[in-house]
Amino acid sequence: MGGTVEARRALVLVVDDQARLRRTARVLLEQHGFEVVEARHGGEALLACRRYNPALVLLDLEMPAIDGWTFLRIVENAGFDTPVIIVAATEHGSPAESSCVVDVIPKPYDADVLIEAIRRALRE
Repeated sequence: MGGTVEARRALVLVVDDQARLRRTARVLLEQHGFEVVEARHGGEALLACRRYNPALVLLDLEMPAIDGWTFLRIVENAGFDTPVIIVAATEHGSPAESSCVVDVIPKPYDADVLIEAIRRALRE
């Protein structure tokens, strides 16, 4: 890369078992200049983290197979340090239980609130 400055769009991993919600998040994030990768559950999210090394993860908690809290325990044990924003209708447990979690946004979310939370997390 040398002295060249390259504008790279931040890659956000959206993890939710509901296709409609993933699609809505994708459209919103892409409109705001982010690249997006989707995962339907924690298992797919683990693979996506290894493959894409996202800058941030938007994580639902209630999903089949591997849920959000299990995903967090696995990635923390593996030394994962990418920030995670929980986007969920209900919260089981506390964000303080996870060092990766930087914010919690309730569903349904306000688009401006979500975008600001993402930008804040990426600046920190």
